[in-house]
Order: sequence, then C-alpha cells, then structure tokens
Amino acid sequence: MGKRVFLAKNIITMVQETEPEAILCVDGRIAAVGKRKDILSHAGQRTEVIDFRDATILPGFIDPHSHICACANRLALADLSPAKSFDELIALLRQYKEQHSIPAGKWMIGFGYDNNFLKERKHPDCHVLDKASKENPILITHVSGHMGALNSLAMQEAGVSGNGYLEESEFMQVSAHVPAPSEEEMQKLMQLAQQEYLKYGITTAQEGIAREKEVELLKRTRLKLDVVGYVDLKQAKSAFDHCGAYKKQYKNHLRFGGYKIFLDGSPQGRTAWLSKPYEGESEYAGYGTYADEEVTQFFETALREQVQILAHCNGDAACEQFIRCLRAAREHTGLAVTNRPVMIHAQLVTRPQLAALKELGGIASFFNAHTYYWGGVHEKNLGRRAQTISPLHTAQEIGVCYTLHQDAPVIKPDMLFSVWCAVTRQTRAGKVLGADERIGVYDALKAITANAAYQYFEEKHKGTIEPGKLCDLAVLDKNPLTARTEQLRDIRVLATVKEGEILCQNKA
Repeated sequence: MGKRVFLAKNIITMVQETEPEAILCVDGRIAAVGKRKDILSHAGQRTEVIDFRDATILPGFIDPHSHICACANRLALADLSPAKSFDELIALLRQYKEQHSIPAGKWMIGFGYDNNFLKERKHPDCHVLDKASKENPILITHVSGHMGALNSLAMQEAGVSGNGYLEESEFMQVSAHVPAPSEEEMQKLMQLAQQEYLKYGITTAQEGIAREKEVELLKRTRLKLDVVGYVDLKQAKSAFDHCGAYKKQYKNHLRFGGYKIFLDGSPQGRTAWLSKPYEGESEYAGYGTYADEEVTQFFETALREQVQILAHCNGDAACEQFIRCLRAAREHTGLAVTNRPVMIHAQLVTRPQLAALKELGGIASFFNAHTYYWGGVHEKNLGRRAQTISPLHTAQEIGVCYTLHQDAPVIKPDMLFSVWCAVTRQTRAGKVLGADERIGVYDALKAITANAAYQYFEEKHKGTIEPGKLCDLAVLDKNPLTARTEQLRDIRVLATVKEGEILCQNKA
C-alpha cells in the first residue's frame, strides 16, 4: 500500500482544537498529522500526494446501528415509500410485477409504506393487497420494519388467519420465511449496499439483527468497509457460537460483536412500550417483548460471555426494563458491567434512566432523525412527551456516552442528516420539536466518530485523526463547523477513504 499524503483546507481531527493541513498514511494507518510543509518533508519524494483542496476531512463516519443485509435485500424489493394512499400502493406493486416480469405463484415483496402518511391513515390489509394481485403471494413491510401485511394467498401459504395485518414477533416470524434472492443476486446487492454506505462517508457499518442466513452471507461477502454483526440472541444464539475467528477481531473486514434483543416496538407504529397510555387511549401503552426474567437471562448471558449486547427499546417502560434487568443480571452474576451494553433508539428514555445507564457503563444510541420524519406523528401519539424524544442535550448534561444512527434501511444511512437533526430538531413541517434538547455541531459529529468508535470498543483504532489509527476518512465539500445551520443537511461527501484507499468518490 505504501505512503500517501492527504491534503485539505480543513482537517477536523476530533481530538484537538488546532486544525492540521496534512495527513501522512503509511500502510493503511495514520503515521503523522500536521502542517503541509512538515508532512511533505517527512513523507519523502516517492509519496503519493492527494490534494482535496478546499474540502474538509473528518474521521470516517461510524454507523452505530443499521442493518446492512436488509439494505441489500431492500434493493430487490418494491419501493413503497412514495405511496400516499392505498391506490398508489396497489399501483406500485402492479408496476413492480410488470417491470420484473414476475410470474404467477412467485412472491412479491414490498418495503417502506407508512400508514401515518397514507390518505386512509391506517395499515393496508389482505383485501387491499388482493387488488394488486391474487395470483402472487404478497408481503409488504412497514418502514419501521416492525409490522406489515399479507394478501390472501400469502396468508394461505404462511398459515396465517385474520385480516393479513401482523406486527412485531408475529410479523417477523412470517417475514423470516419468505423466499430470499439467490446467493448470486445477494452478493451483487451487498456490493451495491456497501457503495450506498460509502457514498455517505461511512467506513464502519453494522448488521444489527443477524440470524444464520445473515451470518453466512456476511462471511461470504467481499467486504470493502468494516462490518460489525450482532446476532439475534433469542432466535439464533447458535449462529454466534459458530462465529469463531470473527469474534475477537476483524477477518476480511467482518467481526461479530455480540448479541441483539428487542424489548418493544416503534412509537410511530404505536407498539413502543410506554409507562403511560398513548394519547387518546385510556389504557393502551404498547407492550414489551419479554418478561423481566427472560431479559435478565439475556443480560446474564452477555455478561458471562463478556460480549456486548444491543437492546432495542423505544418507550420509557422498555428503557426501564433495560435498566432493571441489567442491574439484576449484575447482581445475579456478581460480574461488573464492562461490556458496554447499548440502549438502541432510546426515543423516550428519561433523565433518571440516562443517569442509571451512565452508572451501569452503558451507551445510548439515538435514532434522532425521528424528530424530522415522525415529529408530527409523535405529537399526535405522545402529546407533550414528544418534546423530549431523543434527549441528546440531557444525555450530554448527564455525561453518558451517546451515538447517532439511522437504522437503515428505515432511512438512508446519511450521517450528516442526523447531525442536522441533532442541531435543529426540526420536523417535516419546519417546527422545532423540543428546543432544549438541541446540541452543537461538534458534539453531533463526535457522536458519529469518536463516540461511535467507543461504542464498538475500537477507540484505539478509529474515530479520530491521530497517529496510530486507521486512515479512515470522510471528505466533505463544506466545513460543518463553520457552515450555516441550514446548510448542514446539504453538505455532501466528496470521497470516502478506508485504510488509505479511496473507495468512493462522488461528483462535486
């Protein structure tokens, strides 16, 4: 690989106030950072020099939570995100069938509809989907990934009764058995998915719910960026047991970091587990996935094996269960919590819960773009509680480590959009939702670089630009620290560098 020098007008190292002008990369790692003249003199004449001129270089962005295999798979599905009504949804499915010449009897799968933005303001059912096709089994997935619907033929093949609408565990069990693309097609889709991540400056990605199928797919994939996988502890623990050489360190850019569990659903789907009822309900407050005893056992398993565990919890009742059961596991095992357990999404986590999370050595990873995408929906579902979703400023005040993620394919893996959301907390309608929970640009950038590296136990190798670390870089067309607030969402990634190699260059 040899030597390379990277130059740019601005280099934000995330570790020091002064901005250097050059980075020396030797065999994939940063050897020196400093003034242009000094670095070029130190590098020698045979060193390749890459000048990004007026651009700004940051550490490569680190994705704290997403589903890269699902992102790949989604590329083969009918995109239902444009649908604004049942009629439009039906038309998109029919168009997909025609464009892909899908024969009778073959499954049709769609992703991305959102009942909150359909004219009917409800989920489609089998009667709606039968209008798209009665000769093909159809399954469609809500944008959250937590619910969906089947047509009559799909219900028959899956052995499902009712009206075709399913949510949470019932839906996931059915969708897990739907025919997947061929191995050859999935490998092509995985390459495309990696390019999508690289396009947004991401050099480390995640597979946040791996079962046997995803584990084997990742092992066979030619990875360009680093991927950390988390295995479904409830459904596929044995898959993690067989990860062998992929557990402690990267092998061919792949590492399995631990386990994933679900403690509740989604707030926009009204399945997140709350301590008080949803607006307009006298009793319904969502629901948990498991009883305390089982959740405690999950945490005990992770503590005894000394591996990390990620727990999906959106509602404050689910966050409380996380705290309660982690404490119980610590008491039962007598082991210190050193595995940095992560509270994934943490939409309605409270101040006392964040303080408890800090005491336990845990991390909060926020899906903070909820303020934009579903801010209005949360106001309808949660009332005043919507003001404190993704409480980043509170987390900062308390001093708990936090990161920002996009949960792709729920939304695009656009890290800089999450930064804009953290700084502005604007909804689709332009309203500021919970101004007190806004944070500064630098702190938001830290949440997708240095903090994210810490979440992965990789702070010695990634997250900042300093000697000894991997030369993973994101090259931007503007400096986010000096850009106007309204410009943050429009900053573009010009190039992505992984271990000194330019893997993606976007047109200026």
